[in-house]
Amino acid sequence: MTFSTTVIVGASGGVGRLLASALRDHVRDLVGLDLRPSADPKSFTRFFVTDGASPCTEAAAVLRQCDCAIVATPLHGGLESARVILRALPPAALFVDSFSVKLPIADVVAECGAECEHLSINPMFAPGVGFAGQNLAAVGDRARLRSDAFLRILEALGVRVFLTTAGDHDRLAASVQAATHFAMLSLGGLLAAGGQPLGALLAMSSPPFRICLALLARMSMADNHAYWDVQASNRFAADIRHAFLNEAAALQATIDADDWPGFDRAFKRISGLLKPSAEDLSALAEQLVANAVSL
Repeated sequence: MTFSTTVIVGASGGVGRLLASALRDHVRDLVGLDLRPSADPKSFTRFFVTDGASPCTEAAAVLRQCDCAIVATPLHGGLESARVILRALPPAALFVDSFSVKLPIADVVAECGAECEHLSINPMFAPGVGFAGQNLAAVGDRARLRSDAFLRILEALGVRVFLTTAGDHDRLAASVQAATHFAMLSLGGLLAAGGQPLGALLAMSSPPFRICLALLARMSMADNHAYWDVQASNRFAADIRHAFLNEAAALQATIDADDWPGFDRAFKRISGLLKPSAEDLSALAEQLVANAVSL
């Protein structure tokens, strides 16, 4: 299926550019909207430097006639763009969002009484990584023509689509993203507060430690609004953070008590969780460690 006119709000951002590259061969008229000029104007047939929440007259006219509109921005500010677009779209159109949290946009769609198709995606990878071999969470109905066509375009690029509901997405994302980011940011804050020179830390570093620092560097160079959305807008994230702190406190208590059997039980509990995929995950770890050479 070829889309006639597709509008991407947030077209100059990382996710917007990623989706533009995926869609350009499947859309006759690919239109970009962003407050920033396009870094790659050849990706679009038309580009409007305008706000998705208050589009210029020409962009608003395109939204009323398009068959697909995508909001590829952080949740903060993006929900207002979604409201404007949902009220403008024709009933037969497809509305796509790439927000990292899904229940808030599900509430907005219900609030607007939108008749169009809604497909909510979350690429579980940074845009620069590309689709091949990565996971993409999707909330929607593949029985709907345009939603299925959109996902097929992305699947052809090698991404693995995981269909779920908005609530289950946010519960899983609390573990997959909120807890992971919380742990990494806590480690980064600990090191920053410790006052030990980075050079000394790197000179004595192990491969796992260098991998952690590499992930922290990657996070620190990205748009922190996305990390904030994961923590502040996911209604399940607070419980996950408290559970994380409880696990850390329990481990601390085990060590303080010189409780080797308790420590061993903690390891075995984790081993039981990972057992179904332990060999594949261990092989992945070996690859990461082998590539984490000294700096």
